[in-house]
Amino acid sequence: MCQFIDDLPQDGKAGILRSFLDLTARWESLSCDSQREQTETGIRKLINDEEFLRLKHYTNLYREKFGFTFVICARLHDTKDSVLEKVLEHLKNNENQELETGIEEVKKIMIQRMKDLVDDCQTSKL
Repeated sequence: MCQFIDDLPQDGKAGILRSFLDLTARWESLSCDSQREQTETGIRKLINDEEFLRLKHYTNLYREKFGFTFVICARLHDTKDSVLEKVLEHLKNNENQELETGIEEVKKIMIQRMKDLVDDCQTSKL
C-alpha cells in the first residue's frame, strides 16, 4: 500500500490529502477511527473554545496555502498542544515538503489502523 501511494504522481498524492476531513470537521462526519484518535489525543476536548478556533484558523491557513488538508497521525501525538504546534510548524514549509510530509502521515494512519485490524482479528480468534 505504501509503495502504491509513493508511486502516485504529485496530483494523485495531493488528491489523497484533499480527501481527508479537516481536524475541525463536524464530529458526525468523521469516521469512528478518526473520532477515537482525536478523542485520545484530546483534540476534541480542547480546554476552551479559543483553542478550537485557533486550530480551525491554523488548518484553514494551511489549506489556503497548500491546497489540501493538514493531515496528522493524531494517535502518535500525546496532546492537543503538540498537534497545534505541528500545524504552526508545517505552515513554514513549502508545498513540496508538505505534500511529502502529509503523505507520510497518511501512511502512518494507514499502518496504525491496519495494526488495529490485525489485533482485532487475533483477539476475536482467541
